[in-house]
Amino acid sequence: MTHTESMPINGKFRLAQWSIYAAMGFIICAVLPNAIAGKYAFIGIMVILLLAQLLRRELTVPSLSWINVSLYAIVAWSALSTALSPMPVDALSNFRKETLPFLLAYALIVCQKPAAISHNRITRIAVGSLILGFTGKEALAVYAGIQNGFVFSIYEAVNNTLPKFLDFFATDTLFYLPILLAVCLFWPIERWQRWFVSAVTVVAISIIVMSGVRATFLAALPLVICFALIRYWQRKWLLIITLALIVGAAALAKNHISNLTIQRYYTIFSSQTYQFGNDGSVTERKAILKAVWDLSRDRLWLGYGPGWKKLPEIAERSGYMQRWATSNDTIDQWAHRYFLFGTGRVNPHNIYAQTLFEIGIPGLLAYLSLLLAVLVSGIRGCFKSVNVLDKSMAFAAVAFVCIYGVFGMAGGVWLPIPLLVLMITMSQNISRSSSVVK
Repeated sequence: MTHTESMPINGKFRLAQWSIYAAMGFIICAVLPNAIAGKYAFIGIMVILLLAQLLRRELTVPSLSWINVSLYAIVAWSALSTALSPMPVDALSNFRKETLPFLLAYALIVCQKPAAISHNRITRIAVGSLILGFTGKEALAVYAGIQNGFVFSIYEAVNNTLPKFLDFFATDTLFYLPILLAVCLFWPIERWQRWFVSAVTVVAISIIVMSGVRATFLAALPLVICFALIRYWQRKWLLIITLALIVGAAALAKNHISNLTIQRYYTIFSSQTYQFGNDGSVTERKAILKAVWDLSRDRLWLGYGPGWKKLPEIAERSGYMQRWATSNDTIDQWAHRYFLFGTGRVNPHNIYAQTLFEIGIPGLLAYLSLLLAVLVSGIRGCFKSVNVLDKSMAFAAVAFVCIYGVFGMAGGVWLPIPLLVLMITMSQNISRSSSVVK
């Protein structure tokens, strides 16, 4: 990267850099647990900078790319769903706190003029901010695990309760892994930076393994293997033989393992696990999925507005709690027991069901369009980009969407931060660079 790429021209575009920094500050606070004050502070700064740049006419109209159109469609339909929601206060609160700030940060980044700040610099700042925020999140999780007697498994914690900084950490980490792996394996960075990102990545993977969360483990394993094979393709046979030996050793050790967490991973490959009634986690998810569908089909076009925490209240208002309680169907009975946990603790456990519940069929189609747009842009970048940053981020986008698409069937979160960062990098036209950054 040349010096002129990272500096404003004659100081004219200095405000653009501050806008990028403010957006990235918001990303860091959004990743960090309980950094609510920081999020609101950066939202205020972003609003001020956006107005200032509009007054100075420094912003450009965003392109009508597939990614942008899909994102704007989600926001527009979310706004309509919010306005017509049967619980408008809750929907408006979630729309204001979750959707609008991300749209503001995204607009500040993609609407900057190309001469104001280089594409490579935006990519570096965006990914660096993401990793910085995740490092803080990981440090809190490690501290919580140590305080918990070095117990990181959600199935071995006392009373099945984990410290707040550790709970759900393994699941969230899966969304950051593609970017962490892309940086530590492919980016042209300083040695100390590579060691730092590598250490963060190793700790993250270790916590995933120790967590006992099967879906996360099952997604993380092929992700790491794919990145390793691409990076060390010239040694592919050595990697394949090593992997085969590990799999063989794991198969031989199956009947000699006493650790409960490791035993759970063996159940992934048992057909009995996925039969209703045999495994609590799988059975409960089937019941939740049916229950969310029962509620959603009453408002298939508009949904109930942003926010899934109102699920139990909607179920009570609509009479479904009573219907499930008196039903002879075992799935309904499971759903009733789960929904008794109340507001805030009842989770759809499926990103597609959640999106359908919140913003209906049009919103779900727009969301699927967004994921597909990022996937297509990523694939195009893998083949056309010659810039190592763009190529590695394109591969990270492909890996992320593939994992997110499958993992979203058992979990998932609404517009996660990594997806925002990937949209930013993809929307910057990843194939336009003409030389490898050195």
